[in-house]
Formats: sequence, structure tokens, C-alpha cells
Amino acid sequence: MRRFLYNAILLGLMVASSTAAIAVLPDTRSAYLKVLDKTEILAVTPPPRVILVGGSNLLFSHDSSLLQKALGRPFVNMGLNAGIGLRFMTEEIKPYLNPGDIVLVIPEYLQFFESFVNGDQNLWEYLDNHPRKSKLIKSFRQKVTLLKELPVFISRKFRRLTAHVDKATAFGVYYSGRFDITGDMVGIDGPPSPSLSKLPLFNEGVGPRSFNPEAIDVLNELNDYAAQKQVRVFLLFPPISQFHYEQNRKLIDYVYQRLKKELRIPILSSPQDNTYPLSDFFDTVYHLNSQGKSKRTAALLSILRRALPPPKYPVNSLSGNGF
Repeated sequence: MRRFLYNAILLGLMVASSTAAIAVLPDTRSAYLKVLDKTEILAVTPPPRVILVGGSNLLFSHDSSLLQKALGRPFVNMGLNAGIGLRFMTEEIKPYLNPGDIVLVIPEYLQFFESFVNGDQNLWEYLDNHPRKSKLIKSFRQKVTLLKELPVFISRKFRRLTAHVDKATAFGVYYSGRFDITGDMVGIDGPPSPSLSKLPLFNEGVGPRSFNPEAIDVLNELNDYAAQKQVRVFLLFPPISQFHYEQNRKLIDYVYQRLKKELRIPILSSPQDNTYPLSDFFDTVYHLNSQGKSKRTAALLSILRRALPPPKYPVNSLSGNGF
């Protein structure tokens, strides 16, 4: 019996040490979330700014350079990946808010369900590349969620570290060299994927019962914090295809009605106002191609012109954000 316990403890220590070793090994292939720290752009961009908060939909949905020239305000696109979670996204920008800033939150729909508000293995990957940001993990529920996601992160990292894949192929199109000085991802385009209509907007089993009210709490906390800093916060829905909207109309409307009832942040337009033809997307249900991007930029410009106060300086004084 003693020998069995000794071997069991030894095996457990070996597994734990191996897991820890994998966790701390540098990962040269996770290039997408090894991107430059976007708060560095935020820190050097003069206020009053428009700060965009959300997942990867923000990387493909508009032209920030065009919007900032038209509106006379610097834009900073903080979008990276929905899996980072709504809570982390809002915590990350709070220290950088200044009077007169505008925060435009555009979350993917899944961020209102289950554990997505607190992040998944993608948050682990982001923290793996930016360990100092672990200080932003303050919520107990977020810590519990991350603990549950740790085996998935370790497994995925191990597969990347041991796979014999050409580095350029592993990086694919999503890498930091394609980010411009506003935080937009540029130079990526393509026709709609043949399987685009088969991709789900929501994970299997997601429904009203899995709606996570924490998402609304997180957004209201951001709004209250921002108000103390004389910062205004607005919410806008992400671009999705008309096809996916019709497939998921009931659940999307459920989200909309919950937000209208419980959210203290002004909502600038309805979910249906943010739908586009399937031909305007290319590789995921949230990623617009150049054709869709042009439409979305024009729509955002119209919405923001109505919502934002006029700038205090001429448009032509904007020469970039200094990054």
C-alpha cells in the first residue's frame, strides 16, 4: 500500500512538473496573441479618443483611420479575440481612460453566455505572452473559470510546441505585422468561405438559460467607473450576416431585450441594424471582407456622428496617434 501511495504521489508530481514546464516554455507559434500590447497604443494616443472594445470582430469590421479623420478624434482599436473575455477587456482599458474619451463596446454575442464573460484558453494564451497583465485578474469567478480552462490551454500549447509545422504556416494570416497604428488588422481579405453558411453563431446548447448576467454587471461596472472619469460608454452590436441573424433571431432578440432592460449603457442601434449579406463576410461569422468593411465603416460613421459631440480641434490636426 505504501509503495502504491509513493508511486501515485511520484506520478502526480511528475505530471504537475511537466504541466508547469509546458506552461512556462516560450511559445513562438502563438503569434496572434503575441501581438504588441495594444495598451501601448492607448497610452500614447492623445485624448479625447474613441476606444473600441470587443473581440476579433473589431479587427475586420471598419477602417479606424478613415473614421478618425472624418470625426476628428483619434481611434484605438483594442479588439483581439472574444475568448479573452468581456471582463478582462474592460479591466484592461480602465487605467488609461481620460476625460472626454468615448468607449464603444462591440462584443460578440457569445460573450453574454456561459463562461465567455470571464475568458477561456485564449485568455491563458494572452497572459502567457503578457504575464504582467495577470494583475488584472481580480474576480473570483474569473479565477475559477481560468482554472477550468487551464488543461485546454496546456494541451493546445503542447500540440503547438511538438507539431512539425513551418513557422509561417503556423502563423497564418493572423499575426502582429498586420496591425496598423490604430490597432486595426489590415491587408487581410477574401471571398466568403464555402462553409460560411454552415458555421454556427452560437455554440451547441446555448440558450436563454445559459445567458450570463455577469456580462451586464461587467458592462455596468465599466459605465460607473467611466462616469467618474468623465468618459462616456456606448454599446453597439457586432456585424453578422442576415442569414445568421434569421437563424438565431429569437436568441439574439432575447439578448437585446435583456440589455435594454438591465444595461445602464446607451445602445446605439439594434442587432438587425448590424446585419449584412453573407457575401460581405469571408472566414468566420464575425469577419467582414473588404466589401463588408466599407459598408460597416460608413454605417459606423453615420451612427457616431449622431452620438458623439463635435471635436474641440480641427479634423486636419490629426496626423496619427504617435505610435
